[in-house]
Amino acid sequence: MASDDGVLSGAKLEQLMDCLEADLDEGDSAEEIDLLARLRAHPLHADSMESIDRLHTLWMIADDPAAARAVIDIDGAALLQAALPKAQAETRMLLAFQRLNIAEYLDEDAAVCDELSKMRAIVTENPGLDVSMYSLLPIFKRLEDGSPDVARETAALLHALELADMHKD
Repeated sequence: MASDDGVLSGAKLEQLMDCLEADLDEGDSAEEIDLLARLRAHPLHADSMESIDRLHTLWMIADDPAAARAVIDIDGAALLQAALPKAQAETRMLLAFQRLNIAEYLDEDAAVCDELSKMRAIVTENPGLDVSMYSLLPIFKRLEDGSPDVARETAALLHALELADMHKD
């Protein structure tokens, strides 16, 4: 919905993202559909994890990593605050994973290491967290082949994921 201050969220944001993604799926480039201008036309607020994922991806396609990070940081913080205590660890993990994807794409080794470390802490501090999907993600194979620091942090996270998966209830 569009709020009184013109912010698009909820169903209105979903409609906009559906339209933008459809245009991209038709083979048009981000420049051809003026993706950046269309994203900047209204303030946007993603209010679900799926919306955060979709919106930050569109910002990355539009070549605006700062806006993509803002979606994760600002909208993600609001989502995290509204999450039930039981869902907070999973939400934190998903947000860290999205930040990790951006950092990897931008070849920011320090940011990659930081997000890997945060993810490891989340896994370690939340023994009931379902981590089964993470160790199978292809990003970790790519990161294992990265710089020594990135490879070391990746191995530490994968080890924590393996331990958590072995000790789940």
